[in-house]
Amino acid sequence: MFIVKEKYHIKNLKQIFFWLICLLFISVSFLPPSFMPFLKINFFGLSFSLYHLFLGVIFLLLIVKTSFQSLREIDSFDRMIILLIFIMLISAFWSISPLKTIAKVGNFFLTGIVVYLVSKKSFIEKKWIERSILLLLGISMVVAFIGILEFIKQRSPLYHNTYACYNLYYDWYLHDGAGRIGSSIGHPVSLGAYLVLFLPLAYYKAGFIIGGRYRIVNIFSFFVGLSLLAGIILTFSRGSWIAAIIAGIFYFSRKSFKKIILVTLILFITILLFLSFSERTTVTFNERLNCQRLISDIFYSHRAASYKTTFNILKDHLFFGVGYGNFSLVHLKYLSPGASAEFPTPDNMYLCFLSEIGIIGLGVLMGLFFLFFKDLINAYRKIEDAYLKELLWALMAIFIGFFINMITVDAFFWIPIQVSFWILIGLTRAIVKEKIKS
Repeated sequence: MFIVKEKYHIKNLKQIFFWLICLLFISVSFLPPSFMPFLKINFFGLSFSLYHLFLGVIFLLLIVKTSFQSLREIDSFDRMIILLIFIMLISAFWSISPLKTIAKVGNFFLTGIVVYLVSKKSFIEKKWIERSILLLLGISMVVAFIGILEFIKQRSPLYHNTYACYNLYYDWYLHDGAGRIGSSIGHPVSLGAYLVLFLPLAYYKAGFIIGGRYRIVNIFSFFVGLSLLAGIILTFSRGSWIAAIIAGIFYFSRKSFKKIILVTLILFITILLFLSFSERTTVTFNERLNCQRLISDIFYSHRAASYKTTFNILKDHLFFGVGYGNFSLVHLKYLSPGASAEFPTPDNMYLCFLSEIGIIGLGVLMGLFFLFFKDLINAYRKIEDAYLKELLWALMAIFIGFFINMITVDAFFWIPIQVSFWILIGLTRAIVKEKIKS
């Protein structure tokens, strides 16, 4: 009797964790970075947001309420995460600002690893997976819709006053050609990366039909997919376009020819509608896809020059980097010709990791990604449940698109992207480790 009550208590606790993570996802999706100064607390020279406090409480609950046996259930993937955190942490010994490194590691741990651990333990039943997917799709659709309204009105419908005061890029992107949308995420490139994370899930829910009771969900997911596509297009982020296209090609590569044709037609019609929407969209499309502009951006832009900046850093800090979170403190010293002094970021997550934790740290990160995909592919081959098998394929498409997109965006510096990414990692690992009950 005692054992039954304990299991019931643990199950209820995991459901509480699940809803806490959902609440976190909703809040980070609708509270843009411009709001962060109002949510920060200073403690012994370190700056923490209320998000960190919230996640810290969740982590303490996880340790106190979860059995020690379950905490010891770590595998090679989890050990690789521990190794990555350790490398980030010890980089404080040679970083310019050890306090900043410690704060950045704390941020990565709380908004990344804690979200992953809690998500992995929360997805215990298919119904919770179903609810979480619908929540992710619903919230991401609203975020995309806010961006679409921003494009139509040429001002943010909800965040204009705050952005005008605190978001330095808002006015610039709003009048860049047709107007590149930032929605609640606050930046077109980051918004594109955020929306791409959920696009294959929309494909999955729109096309996975089991009986009549799923038809409403399919129709809802179809419109979510259209909203996400519209949002991605209106960011005019070529990196997000490429990531979305590659993720889509991968996802539909094992579908029937009819479905591929149908999706291609829908995408083609959607793009045509945007091109015919107004002259300003056509101008921006032409500008973003102009051959001379593409060549210039590939070889002569800030992002291109960041490769040289990274090389300059590696000449002095090859193995261990300059310290996690310290790129912004050294970029002026190692700045290469063509790189902008105003942007203390390489606009490339891999280059950022390489600069800050060296080839050893980046090697561990790539090993982490390799183990993740290895386990994911093995699970996909073995799993017999049709629902979970199809979901794993969609998740595979998501991560392929995301890892490609990280070439053009500092994804882990944006809390909405990081939280979304680790929720999906937790969901994937729960399925891979066969923790899901019918």
